[in-house]
Amino acid sequence: QAGGKTSGHVLDPRSGCPAEAAVLAAVVAPSATESDALSTALITVGLAGHEQIAKLRPGLRTLVAVPSGAGLQIAAQGITLQPLAPGRRRRMPSSGSARKFS
Repeated sequence: QAGGKTSGHVLDPRSGCPAEAAVLAAVVAPSATESDALSTALITVGLAGHEQIAKLRPGLRTLVAVPSGAGLQIAAQGITLQPLAPGRRRRMPSSGSARKFS
């Protein structure tokens, strides 16, 4: 925390400041090294770069979450998301579309 603001450990190489485009990113790739590198990139580009990263390799599975109002906007490709809120069970399509949860 600095100046009342909490920041993560990922720095955006374009600015040298903490990445703020996403709060969570996950990538499933053939190797741990590739998964780590691409999830870090996804944290820095957020939703704007999700589709481009998701198409880098055949079979790559991705998920990115960004703050949106009181909730999160989540985009995924190849990953199904089921929120755990009681009484609200929805499946996120794996077609790469973005969906909003609050």
